[in-house]
Amino acid sequence: MIMEGPPIISVSNEPVPESTDSSNIIDHLEKLGCATWHPLFIRDFYQQVLEYIQENVKYDSPSKDNKWGYEYNISKFLKSIPLNLDDYMSVKNYIVLDNFTYFNKDGKNYYSVRNPRSVYEIFWSWLGNEIKLDSSVWHDKELEGLRNLHQKFKKKYNQYTFFTTDEEGLNIITSSYLYLKKKELRK
Repeated sequence: MIMEGPPIISVSNEPVPESTDSSNIIDHLEKLGCATWHPLFIRDFYQQVLEYIQENVKYDSPSKDNKWGYEYNISKFLKSIPLNLDDYMSVKNYIVLDNFTYFNKDGKNYYSVRNPRSVYEIFWSWLGNEIKLDSSVWHDKELEGLRNLHQKFKKKYNQYTFFTTDEEGLNIITSSYLYLKKKELRK
């Protein structure tokens, strides 16, 4: 089930309880609804993220009031990790960092676009900022899934609004990005 609009998350302003579990801060931030990373990618960097937080974040513990300060610092650290086009999870995390906020509902991962934009606009941002290909690639058969995803959200919402996708939709976006990057490299 795809949610309509961005997630509405209600949380208390209580700090994270003391714990020896290194996932505590990241899990709490994910529950607070401010995770702009892929949940599986960040698990590979838990220790480094926690060390970065200890060195760079001056808050006692994440709360509703300071969650975006934590998110900013964690995202800053994750963006410093070079994109590895041979590592699917690295690319997936890159897509989430640039476009989405992650949340989990009923055991499923969802990704809600942070700014009102369509799937087509995400595609155009790639072509305008980092991939040097002609816009006619939108019609390549390898991007059929991306076009279908765009049409699905265009019908459900209006073209320029928030949308939320699941892991399958994120996989389509990630595979499309990889296709475009590899096509560019072959040029």
